[in-house]
Amino acid sequence: MRTINFVYKNLIPLYLKLQYAFMQRQFYRLFNEHRPDLIISVIPVINYPASCAAQQIKVPFVIMTLDTDIRLWLLVWKNRLIQRLL
Repeated sequence: MRTINFVYKNLIPLYLKLQYAFMQRQFYRLFNEHRPDLIISVIPVINYPASCAAQQIKVPFVIMTLDTDIRLWLLVWKNRLIQRLL
């Protein structure tokens, strides 16, 4: 769990800062190609570059917050694995 926290708090923000312009260009191309009426994002790490690209082509951008927690997911996965082994 400490490794996941370290990666999420330190490495991912650095990577995203370095990749921001590239990600925004890719989203812009994707949105221009498909011309969506609405974009809904459930992935927090891509919200900013995706919302900026959506704003450039004047498409509404909605951010959905999901009630997910990595600890809960790991606990469920661990329990399912243990049940399979029994």
